[in-house]
Amino acid sequence: MNTFGSVMKEIGKIVSVHGVDGDVVISHLITNINKVNDLPVLMIEVWKESYIPFFINQVKSVSHDDMILSFEEINSREEAKKYLNKKVYVFDEKIIQTHSEEEWAFLIGYTIQDSNKKNIGVISDIITNGMQVLIELEYNQKTVHLPLHQDLIVMLNKAQQLIILEIAEGLLEV
Repeated sequence: MNTFGSVMKEIGKIVSVHGVDGDVVISHLITNINKVNDLPVLMIEVWKESYIPFFINQVKSVSHDDMILSFEEINSREEAKKYLNKKVYVFDEKIIQTHSEEEWAFLIGYTIQDSNKKNIGVISDIITNGMQVLIELEYNQKTVHLPLHQDLIVMLNKAQQLIILEIAEGLLEV
């Protein structure tokens, strides 16, 4: 739980800088993406449990996986780089809908690659055990379970049914 109680909701993280004016690319899990245009502000977790409001100048592009935004507070590429890999939140959780952990089932059939883009396998099942969500797949003729959390997702491409996942060293050999 964060400082604001349950009113904030994590929607994604800043994954890259776009252009020279400080625009950022946010990889997101928003299901009602059209509502982003209605938001005046997003909260960025600048430091652990330190949420700073950033006012949206313009939503420049939106896809199923990413959105490009310009913020009033960020005016250069160098400034934007300071926020790479920072988590992004909405202040009012009721406005934006995201895939909940139980809704990860849409990933069944997706190909998993590690962060080096090596194919690991195809997701055969999603298992939810309390708050823990696991991906089930066949790897080297064994059933393997990998943890699934937004922080571990490097890239999610719905069109290609591909997910690049950070996989801890040795986890596939367990």
